[in-house]
Amino acid sequence: KYIGGGLSIGGNPLLDSLAGLDSLNFIGGSVHITSNDSLLNLIGLNSLANISGLEISNNISLINLHGLESVTSLQGMGTTFSGNLSLESLLGLDNVTNIDFNLNLSSNPNLTDLDHLSNLHSINGGLYITDNSLLSNLNGLDTAMKLRQQYPNSKVIILSTYNEGHIIQKARSYGCKGYIV
Repeated sequence: KYIGGGLSIGGNPLLDSLAGLDSLNFIGGSVHITSNDSLLNLIGLNSLANISGLEISNNISLINLHGLESVTSLQGMGTTFSGNLSLESLLGLDNVTNIDFNLNLSSNPNLTDLDHLSNLHSINGGLYITDNSLLSNLNGLDTAMKLRQQYPNSKVIILSTYNEGHIIQKARSYGCKGYIV
């Protein structure tokens, strides 16, 4: 089964499952799953191998991305995981090897690590990791250095509250394209 265009599921406060979509194996456009207050995971999208643009945002009960395990490539308009207040892990992205545009991980206050991106080999755009207050395994300038080493074609921009010259200079030496205070 397929959808020739995009898929948008949003503003459904009682929706807790995507299980009715499990036979769906192709979506021709981008996927937007936003503001579904009771959604816990993405089980139901488990037959998709490629997604052309993905936005998962403001799903306040979403704990992980379980259901995306078959996805190997994120293409198109970029990939955004933002404002998911309960998101603890990127479980479900373990098999993603490439992202064809930007990857934005922002404002997920309970996200603790990026471990489930370990098979990611390339991001053909920018990588933006901001305002994930519990993110513990990558931080600050160490993150910039590791990202530039692992993804040399990516553009890294640091958003920080530190306005100290030596830190900004160090960010530049790591190849960061910008530093915003």
